[in-house]
This record gives sequence, C-alpha cells and structure tokens, in this order.
Amino acid sequence: MSLMADETAADLPVRDVGMTRGGMMPTVTDRQRIFQVPREQLEDQCSRLREENTLLRQHTRAQEQRLRRLNATTGKYHT
Repeated sequence: MSLMADETAADLPVRDVGMTRGGMMPTVTDRQRIFQVPREQLEDQCSRLREENTLLRQHTRAQEQRLRRLNATTGKYHT
C-alpha cells in the first residue's frame, strides 16, 4: 500500500477579516478614523492587502487546477 502525501500541507492560511459594523460599507466613525491615519500607513496597508489578494488568487487557481485533475482522474476510474 502506498502512502499518499497530504495535498493540503502547502496550503496558505486564511485570514479572517470579519465584517465592519455597518456591513460592507464603513460607518461615519470608521471614515473619521481613516482620515486620522497617516497617508503613508494607508498606502502601505493597501499595498500589503493587494499582495495578499494576489497570492490568495494564485493559490485559489492552483487549488482549482488540482481539483480539476482529481475529478478527471476519479472520473476515469468510475466509468
């Protein structure tokens, strides 16, 4: 019997960001807090979030490709 490697070992952790109090739209107090934060800090945070989003999209595409290959493989055995 062959040992199967854990395919999820290389998975990226998912960060739970939750929801803002007003749902998807920030409230007035949230907007006021944003204006109190220095512009450079907001730009840095935006850049980090874009990079994280790009990595998560790449990871999602890789997982979808793996799933398609797995479905194709299992489909061969069931026909």
